[in-house]
Amino acid sequence: MSDARDPSTQPPLDLEAEAIRLRVLSAAADIRKLLAEDLGDYVEREIRARFLASGEYGESMDAARIKALRAATRERAQQVAAEVDRALSDDALWTESLDFLDEDAVVRSLGEVEPLWRHVRVVESTVVDLLADFGFPSNEGSWAVEYKPPVRFISHLHLPTLTERWVKASRELRAWQKMSDERRRLARERTLREKWEAAE
Repeated sequence: MSDARDPSTQPPLDLEAEAIRLRVLSAAADIRKLLAEDLGDYVEREIRARFLASGEYGESMDAARIKALRAATRERAQQVAAEVDRALSDDALWTESLDFLDEDAVVRSLGEVEPLWRHVRVVESTVVDLLADFGFPSNEGSWAVEYKPPVRFISHLHLPTLTERWVKASRELRAWQKMSDERRRLARERTLREKWEAAE
């Protein structure tokens, strides 16, 4: 009897599935690398932009307070980038996150893939917490903060292209899984038929 855990004893289709899965995870690894770099930069860009637009509030801050703000921003930027990367390190997120979409749904942005993007959006609360902690002016106690999927190249990586690559591989994996499920169903049906006929 073949060992189901030994890839060398599996049908060729299983090897094909593993090759597709590795393409999914390769695209995911590049997306994670890009996001890890951009999320930290985003926090610093956003806080700097809020400070420059703060008018009288910014003018009232002394050098020590600004230095503390910049230090806290750098620290929390690094923390949230690491936190998001840990959350996205789960392979199942990348191999199963398209399951909630229709097969023919067009995915134009990673931000449309809620099971993934909800982990990324924690960066927004990091910015909000910094703004609140340092008393930035708000609109009745709230700040409009939204992190959008970057479209520029980051360290030679392009998120729209990587997303397209990931979606394509994920859909190939889903198609293989459906085919595999049908293959198992037919095999089970054949076995039961033979069992029924042998009982005459």
